[in-house]
Amino acid sequence: MDPTEQALVTLGRELQACDYHFTTITPASHSRVNSRVNGGGDVLARVFGWSRCFQAAELPNVMLALLDASGELEREGELFRSKVRFSSLGPHLLVHSAFPTEAADSVFFGPDTYRFVRALRQALQDFAVDGACTVIDIGSGTGAGGLCVADLLANRAEPDIVLADINPKALRYSRVNASLNGVARVRTALSDVFTRINEGGNLIISNPPYLLDAKTRAYRNESWTRCTPSNSIWKMCPAPPSARCCPKD
Repeated sequence: MDPTEQALVTLGRELQACDYHFTTITPASHSRVNSRVNGGGDVLARVFGWSRCFQAAELPNVMLALLDASGELEREGELFRSKVRFSSLGPHLLVHSAFPTEAADSVFFGPDTYRFVRALRQALQDFAVDGACTVIDIGSGTGAGGLCVADLLANRAEPDIVLADINPKALRYSRVNASLNGVARVRTALSDVFTRINEGGNLIISNPPYLLDAKTRAYRNESWTRCTPSNSIWKMCPAPPSARCCPKD
């Protein structure tokens, strides 16, 4: 973990110490809230949840310094803006890209993330595993799915988590999120599906992008259309129960 990533981890812990929580809503609803002059609640929610501009004096000095050290602070005229958000997911706090997620390398977190994790919890209630277990999260984004599975299996196995994505920024945030939430035995892999993963898994999960995006943003653009039965991600589907694939609904 490099110093900029460590700064993000420390920033996340500062937010946790302040009892910060934020539930991410849809982009359309987010836009409506931000259109209100006084929308956004307290300063931490406005800065790290609603992605609103702020004055330097509004944010605690230590948080401003950590945001700067992480490379995630930008200036807009005489105001500042965080390039990251922090969202709550059960007991976890996860860093991801600020709103709006317009850049090609944006790392998305939203209502679909909550649905995916809820589906994983339901699907893994009766998942039989004993001892060592390798979990591979394809298109991991923030790492939410893999980190959730690590928690779900913690009392039944010793899971090794592989978080794979084609977006280096997603892997950066995944490492931060693993450290921030105390999830051990996590590795990241810069990989297009399985191209750079040279191992099998006891459990393969994925919440892949499935839309045709005019801006070809990696987090949402059409990769699921490439996953025909001849592709590697679908080859996992008929595998034995020890290797299951949970695709996006």
